[in-house]
Amino acid sequence: MPNVRSLALAALVAAAATPSMAQLLPRESPAERQVRSTNQAIQQQQQIQSLNAQTQAEINGLRDQIQRNRMFPPSTGPGVNPGCPPGSIGC
Repeated sequence: MPNVRSLALAALVAAAATPSMAQLLPRESPAERQVRSTNQAIQQQQQIQSLNAQTQAEINGLRDQIQRNRMFPPSTGPGVNPGCPPGSIGC
C-alpha cells in the first residue's frame, strides 16, 4: 500500500505537470484567431458606417434648415419689413 508521502508527491507532480502541458496547447487555433479578427474588423467597419450615416443625416438637416431660412427669412414682426426705416408702417 502506498504511503501518504508518495501520494502527496504524485499529486504535486500531477498538478505541476498540468499547467505546463496546457501551455503547450494553443488556446485558440489559427483559424479561430482569423475568424475572431475578421469579426472584429467587420464590427469596426459597421461602427464607422453608422457614425458616417449619423453625421451625414445631421449635415443634411443643417442644409435643409439653411435652405428654409434663405427661402423664408425670419420676420421682425407682422407687416414690418426689416429694410423699412424706423417708424414707417410698411414699404
